Amino acid sequence: MSRDFQTFLGSTTLLVSAIVLPLLPLSLTGCDQSSTQAPPPAGQPPAGNSDPKPTGTPPAGNTAAASGPKLSAAEQAEIRTLCDQAVALEGKNKTADAIPLMKKAIEIKKKEKPDDAMGTLYGNIAYALSTTKKYDEAVTYYNLAIKCTSPTNKLVKDYERDLDYARHQFLNAHPTVGKAAEESDKLTAAGMAAAKAKDFPEAIAKFQKAIDVRKQLPPDDALAQEYATLGWAYSNAKNWAKADESYAKALDISSPQNPNRKNYETDKGYVHSQAAKAKK
Repeated sequence: MSRDFQTFLGSTTLLVSAIVLPLLPLSLTGCDQSSTQAPPPAGQPPAGNSDPKPTGTPPAGNTAAASGPKLSAAEQAEIRTLCDQAVALEGKNKTADAIPLMKKAIEIKKKEKPDDAMGTLYGNIAYALSTTKKYDEAVTYYNLAIKCTSPTNKLVKDYERDLDYARHQFLNAHPTVGKAAEESDKLTAAGMAAAKAKDFPEAIAKFQKAIDVRKQLPPDDALAQEYATLGWAYSNAKNWAKADESYAKALDISSPQNPNRKNYETDKGYVHSQAAKAKK
């Protein structure tokens, strides 16, 4: 597939071509997380389902002019060199050898606030991992690519398509893993039954097991929902610290497009304040 060059903030990075095979729709994670003070949970688990679809308008994302620490000229030059070396290796069909160079470039770029340039680096390595059939890693890096790319950037759609392809290939290569979602849903249902009976310790155990099972799959909004449900159970058990931790994980995994994300932020704001009060 063809590759084009584009310059972001003075460092040359590569644009990956999309693998145009839109399959399993998958939401992606957001870049910066935040919480707000809010009323307590209403006694119901967060809204959503086991397979939420991305809807609504994503929040404003990073731009190439992101503020914060800046790379030195030497560091920018090193990133350019590493990218050029990676391209040369890929041109010789040595993509596996190019991947460590891409990872090194990413580590340098991490010194700056995440932006579109960082998203492009993540997209490049995800593409390389996908071509070497390391689909589980590719899914992780495509998630990070969208996490750090402005929603208005046209590359987001490319990353989403490529992510769908990588996830589909991963599931094809691991057919038994595909059953994890079904088993996780059953455990969640059992946890909800326990919660309805006010047996929150049992509900928490079931929800945690559901999370452990779903972790066999690449992270998505369904896993975020599992963590939010666990946080809801912990809040009902008055274990505010654990509830705060669970909602934080839900937000870390949740995509900007997830319609339940605001609910997670609201509930995290409340349990965080309760956890702070409990420490006094």
